[in-house]
Amino acid sequence: MKKDLKIGGFLPFTTLDFPTVSAACVVFCQGCPWRCPYCQNRDLQAFHGQTVFSWENILQQIKERRCFLEGVVFSGGEPLAQKGLKAALEDMRNLGLKTALHTSGALPQALEEVLPWLDWVGLDVKTSFPKKDMQDSAGKTTKYDFLTGVTQSAEPVLESLKKVIESNIAFECRTTVDPRFVHPEDILLLAEELRELKVPNYTLQECLDKMRQPLYSECFSEGFLAKAKQILPSIIIRRA
Repeated sequence: MKKDLKIGGFLPFTTLDFPTVSAACVVFCQGCPWRCPYCQNRDLQAFHGQTVFSWENILQQIKERRCFLEGVVFSGGEPLAQKGLKAALEDMRNLGLKTALHTSGALPQALEEVLPWLDWVGLDVKTSFPKKDMQDSAGKTTKYDFLTGVTQSAEPVLESLKKVIESNIAFECRTTVDPRFVHPEDILLLAEELRELKVPNYTLQECLDKMRQPLYSECFSEGFLAKAKQILPSIIIRRA
């Protein structure tokens, strides 16, 4: 099944992408079912991208770096769309490495299958969850659907979040704040929802423009952060 792991990139060393370990590498999986307009890895969205790595090649590189790596992150794209992910996670555990997953939460059943092989999860939450049967003025989509390009996309994310909470695995929820689409009121609503779900860690991430410069949002101001912390004290900002 490992042959089904399509890899679009590899970062041999990071101290940022796996918060609970000191040093890790990142495997970027190719392909995502969503089309978020501010995606920072747009070249990884297509499932048939110009993949330049085989899993065997990546595995060999990880083995060569094993002496100074503590963990491996599977990011994307959407790693859970890869049939070979579970086998790759097993490979990492067999090497004595800790494992982390970055996911949109789009595929809760696939997430449930790999949770026993994970040590940490970073779950992207695009915006506040819509109320049941909420629709926009056109009667078609919620804001969550607008951001992902897929109808009813918030439901699987909420299901994924509940599965992670129930698993007792270390995790964080995070929102990439593109000020064109995600506004302070969205974050305050989401903070209330995450508090109700007893989410321990929530991070606001800066969004980069085409020149890889961070976009300013009021959500990153000290005043707003103080207001948001009154709702969810654990909220932090991660600079690009």
